[in-house]
Amino acid sequence: MNCLKQFWNIFREFFQNKLNVKLPAQVEGNEPIGRYLFRSSQFSRIKLRPNSSAFMPHPVTLELSVVRIVGIEDSDIRRISKKIIKRSKSLEKVYGLAEIEAGRVQKAGLSVLPDDKPFLRHANIVGWPKEKQEQKIFAAELAQNAKLKLFS
Repeated sequence: MNCLKQFWNIFREFFQNKLNVKLPAQVEGNEPIGRYLFRSSQFSRIKLRPNSSAFMPHPVTLELSVVRIVGIEDSDIRRISKKIIKRSKSLEKVYGLAEIEAGRVQKAGLSVLPDDKPFLRHANIVGWPKEKQEQKIFAAELAQNAKLKLFS
């Protein structure tokens, strides 16, 4: 039994360390990033697509928080979201993730900047226009190029 417990601890530590792997300082164009969906209004279950509201930047900072998901499994992505919810006072549930390649963000004229301060693998989409109507155009383009991954 003790041997099995040791194996489990080594196995668990190996997979938890994947989350702590140092990622490149620059986000490459082919790198997948994800936008957590904390509201049901951020996606359509019928169309199985994220809505543009999922990609609207923060109104003050003009940044959109995303997670760098390269090299990790869906279970790791969920684990990160649970940590975010635990730290938050207002978030209660994560419905899923809108996944998009960083290159699509860059093609739209925005940038993805790594920012590990809130949590490892965190990044921000920056370069948003100040006008909300223009932001909606960018957000719609990102949503159109993103894939929806719902969590059960």
